[in-house]
Amino acid sequence: MWWILSLWLACGEREPLEPPGVDHLALARSALAGGDLEGAAGALDAHLLLSPEDPGAWADRGNLFLQAGAHTEARNAYQRALSLDATDPVALAGLGTVALAQGRPQDAIGLYKRAVAANPGSATPLVALAQAEEALGELGLAAGHLQAALLLDPERPSALIALGRIQHGLGEADAAFATLTRATEVAPQDPDAWAALARAHLLGGEAAPAGEAYQRALALLESPQLHVEAAFVHDLPGGDSEQALLHLKRALELEPRHAAALAKLGEVFETRGDLTQATRALELAIEVEPTRCDALVNLGRARLSAGLQSEARALFERCLAVEPDHAAARVNLAAL
Repeated sequence: MWWILSLWLACGEREPLEPPGVDHLALARSALAGGDLEGAAGALDAHLLLSPEDPGAWADRGNLFLQAGAHTEARNAYQRALSLDATDPVALAGLGTVALAQGRPQDAIGLYKRAVAANPGSATPLVALAQAEEALGELGLAAGHLQAALLLDPERPSALIALGRIQHGLGEADAAFATLTRATEVAPQDPDAWAALARAHLLGGEAAPAGEAYQRALALLESPQLHVEAAFVHDLPGGDSEQALLHLKRALELEPRHAAALAKLGEVFETRGDLTQATRALELAIEVEPTRCDALVNLGRARLSAGLQSEARALFERCLAVEPDHAAARVNLAAL
């Protein structure tokens, strides 16, 4: 996109876009907060033409690239900010987020800890640190840092959502529901809050409240993944396979090659005894994601129902090659 390319131009080669009295940095930050990446890019260009040694602006440029998914460019901008101010908390946290996105949670933790030390009164780096710790399975540490973040900012939705998720993972179901309910109260227009609450109810086997929470989330932000998760609600006692099909078909309208939706659709058709439709959906799921075990196992069962034992065996074995401890694949293979 032109505005990403514009950020690579040398600052001295362009004239300011507005008179010097305009607060370009404030305009850039406002645009960035509102998701207007093109507007933010133009305003940041103008500011850096006038103030090329401003570390905060370079950190904002890193945030812009990060939102655009340009991780290498984001890292370069954050590093430029840190060359001007080695303690800039935004740049440190941004580098941590790049490391986490690139699958380097241990590196992210070190950077987030530096960001916390550089800005001890801010909840932002504490939340980011907790997310990296969660990625490493250090749930107790993550919960502690989220609780510290909530002391600084008691109504921060991202901290409440993450803490509720971690509490559920630690087996603290009551605390998790209280925390996630609080998240929906603090941020009733945040689909992530409702989705997190729905997942907690789903894991707890509570169909009605899970379904209600998913509907709230979908009303705010429709996505294929949320429709797939909502379909799983109907696997619980009292579930309705017709409603599950509606969710899955809508997911596939939004993203026709969504592997999880295809795999679940095949499972629902198989349960309903429609092996033709089940086979079609499961084969496509495997075409999209060849190592997807739920699709491999369900297609194996469909092949078995059709009397194709050798094909079924091959599918179960493919699953076990990916996940050697997959219980359903082991049971079905042993039964042959």
